[in-house]
Amino acid sequence: MNSISKTEAAARQLDTAIDLYFADADSLSVYTLAYASFRVLFDIYPHRQQDDFATKINELLAAEGWKEMTKLANFLKHADRDPMAVFEGHHPDDGASVIGLATLLYRRIAGDFTLKMRAFDYWTEEMGYEALGIE
Repeated sequence: MNSISKTEAAARQLDTAIDLYFADADSLSVYTLAYASFRVLFDIYPHRQQDDFATKINELLAAEGWKEMTKLANFLKHADRDPMAVFEGHHPDDGASVIGLATLLYRRIAGDFTLKMRAFDYWTEEMGYEALGIE
């Protein structure tokens, strides 16, 4: 039996989300893995770092869309109250922003990106701005 830390588990989920994203695989799977990783990293961040970075992300998302971000995640993992629900407005690139936020948290916790996270970060800076509509 192997031991695994929450940080390592989040890194593995995030690396898999990145693999799926670049393989043009199912966008819901990308989102689910990226969001699960983001939540773990967001929750452990204040226990690992003594700065206000997680607070700043929380403030940004409070203004820009915790509700929107969690709406898809909750739709994908819960069906007890709405088993017949249909999600409207999903865009295949929704997971990319969650991957981006999670990679930033991971780097601040672990000290560096994984190789796949570094590739995603580089792609975002060099080419992803066009694909994702980032100025």
